[in-house]
Amino acid sequence: MFITSYNEYLNNISEANEANELNEAYLVAKRRNGNKPAEYISSNAPVRTKVLSFISEKESGKVSKKELMEFFETLQEELGKKPSWGWLSKNAQYIDKEIDENGDQYYSLTKRGKRVLEVLKSYEKVEIKETSEEE
Repeated sequence: MFITSYNEYLNNISEANEANELNEAYLVAKRRNGNKPAEYISSNAPVRTKVLSFISEKESGKVSKKELMEFFETLQEELGKKPSWGWLSKNAQYIDKEIDENGDQYYSLTKRGKRVLEVLKSYEKVEIKETSEEE
């Protein structure tokens, strides 16, 4: 099929999206609201996913700097990638830094970090169900 105009291209994309024929590399983290566009996240970020999961699995929802440093070391062994402390500043939208009265640093998930983790976990559940149905 030969596309002659940009509008025809957009129509084809929207039809493919409705039929779920597009690559699901990007997931909707926040739906469109009024004039604000939808926010998308990549489903292919293993370091981000592991760090967010690690922080959320703690009972208090907080992780000390020491615990996070140890977790970064285990990530280097697992994934072959060690996130730097610069990674935390680049992904500050997902992780809050708190300092208590003693000067100890703690990290917790922001509202956006929790939402992203929820979306990623629901996507993994759907993916697991689809593969088990095919077998």
